[in-house]
Amino acid sequence: MTSMRSRLAGGLVAISATALLLTACTAGGAPQSTSSPDVLTVAASPQVTDLNPLTSSAQGKSQTFGAIASPILYADPSNKVVSDILDSWTTSSDATSVTLKLKSGLQWSDGQPITSEDLRQSLAAYLAPGIGTNSGSVGAIVGKADLGTNTNTPLNSLPTPGLTVVDNLTLKISLAAPDSVWTTQWALIGTYEPLLPSHVLGTDALSALSKDTFFTTWPVSSGAYKLTTFTSGESVEMTANDKWSGGTPGFKTLVYKLLGADQALAQLQTGEVQYIAPIAPADVATAKGNSKVTVTSASTVYPDVLTLNYASPRLQSTQVRQAIAYAIDRNSICQQVLGGNCTVSAQNYRLLGPDWALPTTGVTDYSYDPAKAKQLLTAANWDPNTTLTFLTRNTEAPAYVAQAFTIIQQELAAVGVKVNMVDVSTADFLNKIKDTTSYDGFWINGANFAVDPAVMANYYLCANKYPAGGNTSQYCNPTVDALFAQGLTQTDQTARAATYQQILTTLNQDPTEISLYVVNYVAAYNSHLTGPKPDGWITTTFNQIGTWHWS
Repeated sequence: MTSMRSRLAGGLVAISATALLLTACTAGGAPQSTSSPDVLTVAASPQVTDLNPLTSSAQGKSQTFGAIASPILYADPSNKVVSDILDSWTTSSDATSVTLKLKSGLQWSDGQPITSEDLRQSLAAYLAPGIGTNSGSVGAIVGKADLGTNTNTPLNSLPTPGLTVVDNLTLKISLAAPDSVWTTQWALIGTYEPLLPSHVLGTDALSALSKDTFFTTWPVSSGAYKLTTFTSGESVEMTANDKWSGGTPGFKTLVYKLLGADQALAQLQTGEVQYIAPIAPADVATAKGNSKVTVTSASTVYPDVLTLNYASPRLQSTQVRQAIAYAIDRNSICQQVLGGNCTVSAQNYRLLGPDWALPTTGVTDYSYDPAKAKQLLTAANWDPNTTLTFLTRNTEAPAYVAQAFTIIQQELAAVGVKVNMVDVSTADFLNKIKDTTSYDGFWINGANFAVDPAVMANYYLCANKYPAGGNTSQYCNPTVDALFAQGLTQTDQTARAATYQQILTTLNQDPTEISLYVVNYVAAYNSHLTGPKPDGWITTTFNQIGTWHWS
């Protein structure tokens, strides 16, 4: 459920920039913030109320962890699994175990060494059912169920048969079932669940861990910066960590201002912040026209999606769902509403990579074809008096979403499909979609499947139908379930490719959602600032912020 909320939140913050001004420069040309050239101030997501990795995930929280903590594994801009603290992570040939090996010489900010015991205790906390909010997002380890019941034993003496310390730098993870992509699954939640210091938290039992005051002050850090002050809803202030393994951070002080769109723009104009992202697509041209600001963009991997309710009595016909796909001119929406700052999947895949998983034959191209849509509706005996209900979240989503859905409503009407748009809050939405017969579709975005297609399973397995899991389309196909299970046991890349291509071909022919467009991630910042590299994934925006510096 938590990962579902996080996924929904992924599309709800967009920062607009209609005018951008460079901060003041010193006589020598070096940039200067309104406070000090030793201080970097950036606009961060306001979606953070605490810094506890064991509570519900949020963008702002992961962005803060990117500066003060170290994810064990995460996905980089090229959608490869990487780590700043591990020397290696290997999966056994039978996919039943994973071995993590730390880089040598790593230290916490208080000078204590980072060891495999830190890995063991961190993973025990995050994987324990009922303790770690994302414990179900990765495959089970041996003894996982017992972790959730043994909540009164201190972490430093907690039995963890699935987590074995081999030596000071090496941890072996024994999996409950073969899982060739366990490390990939972990990488996709890694920014929310960073390494924890066993020498500080080891005396806590699981039942007490989440309440530890450590998470209000983070006095010990493994990231480029150390937390100084966290003011919920306002700011996060940090100072450089001289024990950081990446070297000397670029600034003595780092400040995150937790700002909404209007505030971020205003403070960029006055020089109070030096970096904002993402910029609304409609404002990209304006930002690029300002010579004092650098504008960069990255292709993202999480499209805006019109999810179709597979359980709706009005959408039981595959032909009707295909007709909806043909009736929407997604390329035109990309140009009209998003100014071309987006891409469209003609094959209607939400999965946009890796390339080896994408089928190249036997798939349908759903390019705009209203005549084809009408033919399919006729063949399905569609009653033009039927009205579909689509749920939107216009008050919380970026402005372009409402514009896009107005066009979608008109285009569907043109082929004989009436649509009633109902605007709901995210909280109401999560409750409303439990009644699987009261609606027919909804807007959503988020979820990175490009690292490995196995991650798709949470959103398609029969057992994961919402609210039991992330399968909000209520899709169920036992053949697809079996293929997902098969893919986890395969370590040969050619065999895995054939499995996931078969899954995608099935989903292409029997659509449960319309992949509308993929919005580019665009950032604007002081032209004298070196280091920012928007990676298209908002949760990792600040993972390398320790390397940012004035040119």
